[in-house]
Amino acid sequence: MSATWGGVAASGGSLSYTWELLRGTTSLRSGTTTGTSTGNLGNLDGGSYTVRVFATNSGGRQGATGTSNAGTVTTQGTPGRPSVSATVTDGSQPGAIRWNWNAVTANPGGSANISYEVRLNGSGGWTGVGSNTSYTRSNLNQGSYTLEVRAVNKSGPGSAGSASASVGPPPPPPQQVFLSRGDFEPSTSNGYYYRVRLSGFTGPVTLQCFDSGGGFASVRTVEPDFNGQLGCYSGFGNYRVLANGSIWSNTVQSWD
Repeated sequence: MSATWGGVAASGGSLSYTWELLRGTTSLRSGTTTGTSTGNLGNLDGGSYTVRVFATNSGGRQGATGTSNAGTVTTQGTPGRPSVSATVTDGSQPGAIRWNWNAVTANPGGSANISYEVRLNGSGGWTGVGSNTSYTRSNLNQGSYTLEVRAVNKSGPGSAGSASASVGPPPPPPQQVFLSRGDFEPSTSNGYYYRVRLSGFTGPVTLQCFDSGGGFASVRTVEPDFNGQLGCYSGFGNYRVLANGSIWSNTVQSWD
């Protein structure tokens, strides 16, 4: 709050004003100014206030004291509890979660002076996020995450709302089949075996060889980390391998 008044004549010399802020009959603060306002009188508790003012000229003559009408400061109520929701924006480690909440008010006091604080998984102190109504964390490891959100005003913090969400494990590596020409196949004049290397598989893998004419050559079941030669051979020059009926290798020419 602040108080203003109309200027008076100095009747010679300069003029200043002395003001006093009262709550009931108790004097809380005072000041002197050459202007016609107290300026902002902040940090006041709830209650009814008046301001008394008198003018003094440079000769030391003091005028009559004027008293303002009463001004009332209402103590803000505690803010309400935010309703929080969680959205997983990246569900695999390293993951990301965004939390949103509704803006709250206090009664009395409305939305004045309200800001928000958050705390993740109940650890550490509260972090202020200003007037924002969302919060995002990224690069999260696999696990469950709970964000608490509370509103704060001049009365202090209100009750916290919360929401939880989880981040899953990292995605498995892609399943790949790498094919290259292996050793010379001695039963031929210019043919070679294949060398197969598997990546990203987690169980036994069935490999099928196909020649460039689409002909089926052989089948073999290997371990998921297989890295070795595959004895499939036919009369055409280009080969590729199909793993588990769905994943093709690159094509390799096995004839000179």
